[in-house]
Amino acid sequence: MADGSRLTFTPTWPTCAADDCTGRRVDTSSACLEHLRGSELDLFLDRVVPGGDLDLRGTTFSPKLLDRLLLALSRNDGPRIGRADFSYCTFQRYWEKDGFGYRAEGVIPFEQAVFGGAARFSGATFEGAVSFYDTSFKAWATFEGAVFRGRVNFYGVEVDDDALFAEARFEEDARFGLSGGKLVDLRASIFVKAAVFRVRGRELSAYEARFEAGVELQIQDAAVSLERTYFGAPSSVSGVDSTPRLLSLQGTDVSELTIADVDLSRCRFSGAHQLDKLRLEGWTPFAEPPKSWRWGRRQVLAEEHPWRLTLSKNAGWADIDGKNVGAERLAVMYRSLRKALEDGKNEAGAGDFYYGEMEARRHSRTTKGGERAVLWAYWLLSGYGQRASRAFGALAVLVGLLFVLLTAYGLPDGTALQQMIGTIPPAVAGQPQQVTLEVKPGPATLPADRWTADRMSKAVRIALGSVVFREADQRLTPAGVWTVMAGRAFGPLLLALAVLAIRARVKR
Repeated sequence: MADGSRLTFTPTWPTCAADDCTGRRVDTSSACLEHLRGSELDLFLDRVVPGGDLDLRGTTFSPKLLDRLLLALSRNDGPRIGRADFSYCTFQRYWEKDGFGYRAEGVIPFEQAVFGGAARFSGATFEGAVSFYDTSFKAWATFEGAVFRGRVNFYGVEVDDDALFAEARFEEDARFGLSGGKLVDLRASIFVKAAVFRVRGRELSAYEARFEAGVELQIQDAAVSLERTYFGAPSSVSGVDSTPRLLSLQGTDVSELTIADVDLSRCRFSGAHQLDKLRLEGWTPFAEPPKSWRWGRRQVLAEEHPWRLTLSKNAGWADIDGKNVGAERLAVMYRSLRKALEDGKNEAGAGDFYYGEMEARRHSRTTKGGERAVLWAYWLLSGYGQRASRAFGALAVLVGLLFVLLTAYGLPDGTALQQMIGTIPPAVAGQPQQVTLEVKPGPATLPADRWTADRMSKAVRIALGSVVFREADQRLTPAGVWTVMAGRAFGPLLLALAVLAIRARVKR
């Protein structure tokens, strides 16, 4: 069909007498419009009146024949058609002029038609229902500025190039099933009633489009941009048999939007409104940091990549196109999306966004010094309560440090002699003397050989016991007492951070 030939089908109408022709014969002849010659064609076109009804199913239109038909339907304000049926027609090359002034006043089916060239319906008005079911466009098709006052059916449509609906208006239910080609352009279009789109293998742009009663976008192998799009009722964007890509929600109020099974790794959220009410379902992967031990694995917003590139020593982040929104705005976006994920019971994903929010706050120039110090410590010790391995690592370092300090300075010499202190009162004749003695431990001195197996064993036991508030039954030097107190202060804190991080990953 690449050359615009008609589809194979069995006609259900009286066909043309010409061999292999499926065109419907006109009422005054045994031939179809394509095979009318001379005076017969002139007579038929003379009888055509603007706004009249036509049944031209299965007819093949050459450029010249189509031009003559449209001229016969025209008045000063352009062609007018009543009820017309162009099902199974073949248009070898469609009308070269834009459709401004075209008016279809009745039901117009173009079902299973073939447009061999560019199809121009720009500015046309369809008063009744129109159907392009299973229609094939071999070049681009434009309906820019068109007005559809009746139901619209574009299911099963194949477009080899762009399908353009910019600034079109749809006043009744609209159903689209578009495949092939390059771009579906809905820029500034208006859908008064509910709309359904099923798009495969192309890009869809709905810049400043308005879906007053909501829309259902079912996308397969395509990239979607919903920048400054208006959703007046619950709407959805979902992947079908694959994971399509959503590129932008900038300037869009997403409070009525649900996204399911869509790749968000390059989606720009900056400027979107009510992100905390966005609903995410299914598998919606976000971007990731560079694959390095330094960054770890987590989900990040696409906006974090250009922001990271503005910081020193942050090589490896992707140079994603887009403006750097700054740390403050990035923190707000992370906070809003974190709430959206928490409301959707995705606590693990919300934890990643909490991490991103804290990172932005830690690097923000507006964060005060004391708060920044706390955030640095929080990040270092437990990854903002999201990295259990970091908390356990810090706990291991703490125990190791306690072990070293106790072995070197905290355990006194166990062989020191006890001291006995007593007071002998003055002797009194004829009475026995009473002596009061006080036994004190020997001085807490350090032995010459501190790194013995026995001392290290005791140091390990005391260090481990101190982090869980267990009493040590071992004499300690003053330095050892302070060491154990430090373990009792920081050990439970690190254990709590580790438990918090584990809980953040398994909570549902």
